[in-house]
Order: sequence, then structure tokens, then C-alpha cells
Amino acid sequence: MSVTTEPAPTQEVVDASAVRGPAAIAAVCGRCVGVLAIGNVVVPVVGAVATGNAIAAGFVVYVAGLAWMIALVPVALVGWPAGLLTAHLLRGQSRERVHVLVFALVGAVLCPALLALAQLPVGSEPGVALLAVGEGAFGAGGGRWWTGHARRRRAARAGVAPATDGGGAASTDAPAAG
Repeated sequence: MSVTTEPAPTQEVVDASAVRGPAAIAAVCGRCVGVLAIGNVVVPVVGAVATGNAIAAGFVVYVAGLAWMIALVPVALVGWPAGLLTAHLLRGQSRERVHVLVFALVGAVLCPALLALAQLPVGSEPGVALLAVGEGAFGAGGGRWWTGHARRRRAARAGVAPATDGGGAASTDAPAAG
């Protein structure tokens, strides 16, 4: 007779360290770009509309679209390997909050560094540097949170705790009870 046990309601369904490996980090990067697109369009448009400047809102959408497309390259070329390394270093840490905060910190460091490397005026204006730090933290932390959230929802719907296959892909096979 096989008995399966379900996780207690207060227990996390997905171990945070299960979000690692090439496919999982690619999902984090994709969601990072999604978070940046939402933040870079919605916030300025709401501000422009609230002030009654519809032309500014259209311009903001255009510029944010360009910024979003430009963000794809650094997120893919730098964010993905940095995410792989970060997830690998956090493999023993099961708390989701720690993963999200560390990914946000990595993004906050990488974004201004990449802007400086591209010789954009990050250091000349403190506001630009703070904006770059915020963008990096918001994108990387938000992407990591969203990926963990999606995995927990998927696992909760399936009623099982997915195990990692070592490459970051979750398996939905229920563990055999013995």
C-alpha cells in the first residue's frame, strides 16, 4: 500500500535552491526583462497621464520599448551567466527570500557596472547611478521572485513538491513512500 504525504500548509512547496540550472535561469532572465518592461512602461505612463501630458506618455512608451529591447542583450549575455553562478553559490540555501535578495543585489551591482563599461554617464549624475542600481535590483530580484512564485504555484496545483534534476528542471513525480 502506497501512502503519499502532502507538504504542510506552512511548508514551502518548492525549495528555493531548485531554481537553478540553464533552463531555470533562462526563465529568471526572461522574467527579469518582463519586470523591467512593466516597470519602465507603467510607472512613467501613469506619471505622464496623471499630469495630463498624453504626448509625454506616448514618448515614454516609445523610449521604454527601446530600452527594453536594449536590455535584452545584457540580460542574456551577462545576466544569464551571472544568474547561473549566483544560483550555484546559493544551492545550499533553501529560503526564497535570501535568493531574491541576493539576485537583487547582483543586479544592483551589475547594471551600473555594465553602463559604466559601455561608457554611459553613470558616475556623472548621482540620480543616474541610483536609477541604474534600482533597475538592476528591481529586474533581477523581481525576475527571481516571479520564477520562484511560478514554480510554487505549479507545484501546488499538481499537489506535489517538485524535485530538482540537478539541472534546475523540476520533476513532478511524486516521491514514493516506503
